[in-house]
Amino acid sequence: MVYEVFDMVGLWQYNLNKKIADKGENVVTLDSILTNISLKNRRFKLNLEYSTIRYINEEEYTKDVYSYVEPEFHESQCKTEFSPRFILFSAPGATGKSALAKHICYTKNGIYWDLPENKIAEYSFQGAISKAVGFSEMSNFIKSIEDGNTFLVIDAFDEAEAGSGRSGIEFFLRDLNAVTEKCENICAVLMARTESALFIKEYFEKNNVKYKHYEVGYFPEYNSKTYIENSMQSNGTY
Repeated sequence: MVYEVFDMVGLWQYNLNKKIADKGENVVTLDSILTNISLKNRRFKLNLEYSTIRYINEEEYTKDVYSYVEPEFHESQCKTEFSPRFILFSAPGATGKSALAKHICYTKNGIYWDLPENKIAEYSFQGAISKAVGFSEMSNFIKSIEDGNTFLVIDAFDEAEAGSGRSGIEFFLRDLNAVTEKCENICAVLMARTESALFIKEYFEKNNVKYKHYEVGYFPEYNSKTYIENSMQSNGTY
């Protein structure tokens, strides 16, 4: 019975994804999506005891990603898509959003933020940053984001919503928007399941926040085979 429920949820998410992706959006590559995000320097010494916000090292990348295999990405139409501050990726559950998030962080030296790790409430954005970089470095950290020298990859908005509620997500988005309002570059990449992404899009458009949205699709046939081979190699069964 439990598996039937998960199958129904997965099918609903797939159909919702497909409905959005079938509205004439272009299929694009990850390189083209990230073309305006340059390779960054790891400027900040992050608190190793506060793993919520961290750089992705080689050990974690090898364990959780191993060798990233690219699915299809569908570019969705947005009202404020020019010169975006944010990139939003969405997909059904268990389709590799966290692997994508860690791949972007590892290859571009972005900072990974595991959002569900902490309860989200008003001003929790600044509180989390202060724990990660220290109070003395907060202003330098925010300026580095504004200047395009640092960017965040914020994972699992849907799980954070389950723990903190939609009001918590709205608080977080408001603080994120306020902290990055002077940024003229892509300052954050956001990951969410499709239904949470729709709420984020609504918030962005209501508040005239510039963003671009991409639906994560499934693997083309040639990449499906590579994905299976890589999974077997990483598990030592190939």
